[in-house]
Amino acid sequence: MKKIFTLMAAFALTLAVNAQKATLGVGGEGTDWVVVSLENDFNCGAFGFKLDLPEGAKLAFDEEEEDYVYERNTERLSGKKWTVDVKETATGYSINIFGSTVKGNEGELIRFKLANPITGTATFKDINFTDVGEDGKGTTSVYMNNDKTTTLPLELKADAINSISAEQTKSGVIYNVAGQRVSKAQKGIFIVDGKKVAVK
Repeated sequence: MKKIFTLMAAFALTLAVNAQKATLGVGGEGTDWVVVSLENDFNCGAFGFKLDLPEGAKLAFDEEEEDYVYERNTERLSGKKWTVDVKETATGYSINIFGSTVKGNEGELIRFKLANPITGTATFKDINFTDVGEDGKGTTSVYMNNDKTTTLPLELKADAINSISAEQTKSGVIYNVAGQRVSKAQKGIFIVDGKKVAVK
């Protein structure tokens, strides 16, 4: 029985350590665009995040097209199947992008036009991805840094967007080898901020 438990624990640890990884990068270009990039090591079929903007700030909206103004990287988000769904929230926007597959890769995905120059801090939060698997039929949720509370700040200035952050927030969230969140690491092996840690 002990041998079976040891094998199961080793298998769970392998899954946790080799879990899919996705890192959202945020930046800007001039005073006009907020740029979103993605580094992923799996087939990503959808991703989403909330974008909180400083007070009074808005994304540009095209009245004729009845849609927000954005440009997607057609090399990474290729084909007409991609849907960009932007909804206004109390503090900013909820953005979901889905419809095809972004193969494991890195680089810019999409950029959103700002309605006017902005000063302040934009925040990306609730960052999530869907792994569709090798066959394109899976639906595994993946969170940046294995933690759905990860946030990314982006400093904005009226004369330029001058700060890029692709760093993962160190949340200190602890998981055991079975993938269960725990409040405190005691003796054993744990996953902290996506890294394996042995506690003696």
